[in-house]
Amino acid sequence: MKSAKFQIARLIFELQIREPAPEFSIPESYQPFQVENGSADLLLEASYGDIPDLDGELIFDSGGPWRIYHHGDGLAFTAHSSLEPDNAYQVAFVDKEFSRGETIIRPDVPERSPGYFPLNYPIDEVLAINRISRGHGLEVHACGLSDHGRGILFLGVSGTGKSTTARVWDQLEEVLVLSDDRIIITNQDGLFWIHGTPWHGDAGIADPSGVPLSAIFFISHAEETLARPISPVLAASQLIARSFPTYWNREGMEFSAELAGNLVQQLPAYELAFKPEPGIVDYVRGIL
Repeated sequence: MKSAKFQIARLIFELQIREPAPEFSIPESYQPFQVENGSADLLLEASYGDIPDLDGELIFDSGGPWRIYHHGDGLAFTAHSSLEPDNAYQVAFVDKEFSRGETIIRPDVPERSPGYFPLNYPIDEVLAINRISRGHGLEVHACGLSDHGRGILFLGVSGTGKSTTARVWDQLEEVLVLSDDRIIITNQDGLFWIHGTPWHGDAGIADPSGVPLSAIFFISHAEETLARPISPVLAASQLIARSFPTYWNREGMEFSAELAGNLVQQLPAYELAFKPEPGIVDYVRGIL
């Protein structure tokens, strides 16, 4: 049985491939996250075959490439292409503890995509979002980085400058950019941390490191750079709006809201309209 382990935000996701199965390739963005040791927080066995019929109730439809269904005591996640929105090419079944599962991939998928990675989008990220929402963390739409060991989070929807921000800061030797698009926030003994993920944006930056968080900025493009502090109430609502909470799971939503509320009570938050130029680094450092 082929297997691989990946550590993301201190959680270990293990993938095991049942034989016989085609060889799979580990994407470049996942390679820094691969580990040899550690017990799996979520173990997923993969095989190739026909996608079974799903009898459970539809819980959530993303309106895009994935859906969630009830399946026995657990959940089923399906992945679809835009050309076949009603014909899943992959399904993942996960138990109610979210510790074990299996994924089935249509046999024609590796034929069309040699080296197909079973933890491909959207299955990988949807499973991770569900797992981390179980008391572990919150995934946000952000560029996150370490500046001399101090974590800074730049949150924004698509097109607001996250990858641009990453490229500007990534030129500095004393800065480590964790991701230019997806960051996981955790609370470790009352201290908030940010962690890189394999799910990068246009800048293609994905680093497995983590760093204590010092401040958050909600960014947007502008002709002139200007930052202003915002209230914890506004910061919490903007943080949730730029996160990936489990709308389909009440406990997960409650945990995400609590984490966001606690974070903005402890750390400063700003709205930052900025002009993408090197001077933004000194401007942000001057605030902190």
